[in-house]
Amino acid sequence: MKKILIALIIIVPIAITGFLGYDFFKKNFAHVHGIIMYSDNKDEADTILENNKKYIDKSLTVEGKYSSKSDVLVLNTQAANKLINEKVFNNVTKKGDKFKFKTVENLSAEPALWTGKEDKTITDDKGQSVKPKSTKYIVLGEYSATSKLLILNDEDYQKFDAKAKFVSVIKEKRDADKVLKSYNTSGSIPSQIFPYK
Repeated sequence: MKKILIALIIIVPIAITGFLGYDFFKKNFAHVHGIIMYSDNKDEADTILENNKKYIDKSLTVEGKYSSKSDVLVLNTQAANKLINEKVFNNVTKKGDKFKFKTVENLSAEPALWTGKEDKTITDDKGQSVKPKSTKYIVLGEYSATSKLLILNDEDYQKFDAKAKFVSVIKEKRDADKVLKSYNTSGSIPSQIFPYK
């Protein structure tokens, strides 16, 4: 009986340490499997996804617009909600040099401008300006490849003059950092990795 008690006293802390250590490792050192790919051409995006399909757990592609004039990626509410459901938008809080990320659960009023920049000016390619109703520091992934994200309702989205941009969110089976080159496009915005949740 004494041996069983001693064994339990030794085994229980080892098991707890192992479980907590594994959880810590997964959160802090495990491979990243999320990729965000930007493409100017839907066919190009589809071809890249098709070429990598045996390595993809799941993917979602939405259409947006990109204005290089304001360095803004524009999405309509339906596209933004699809990306919110995939948990790829993060609200950023900054304390000193440290950043904290919290997954965005829903949209605020449109037009919504999501940026960490001081400049809140948004103009489309024809010079028409948009005044956001809300402004927050929200990024796509853990950083945004563009300096601003703008969410518009369908009517305003149709009026916003900019080139089409297709955004694909991909859950890769492989280490995303090592295979990111497989998702390069001819577009002006580079693909990025992020921890897919």
